[in-house]
Amino acid sequence: MKLTHLCFSGFHGSRACLPVEPVPDSVPAVEVNGAALVLGTPGRSADFATIHMSPYKIPTPWSAMYYFKVDDTIVARLGEATAIAVHVTEAGKDGPVKTLFAVEIEADPRLKEFASR
Repeated sequence: MKLTHLCFSGFHGSRACLPVEPVPDSVPAVEVNGAALVLGTPGRSADFATIHMSPYKIPTPWSAMYYFKVDDTIVARLGEATAIAVHVTEAGKDGPVKTLFAVEIEADPRLKEFASR
């Protein structure tokens, strides 16, 4: 089974970025069509994903970058997504704050086209 890589970065157009200060050792939880997507332990640098450099320019110094190794099954689930949600825990001045980033995917074929490659 070949491995590909999924990066979560910040909201720029249709890409998702997390402009939050994550709680140490917290990991984003991802849902596809309302069901959990198990991604495993993330890396925090491009080296983890066996790529030379991040595919995105980090928009702000407080953006959090997570790199996940994903297999064909996960890519196929993402390709069929009509809704994607990312739950993160960020450090707030009064303690941890749970934040949700969510998107409804309408007639945009780009995710399905990418997954079919």
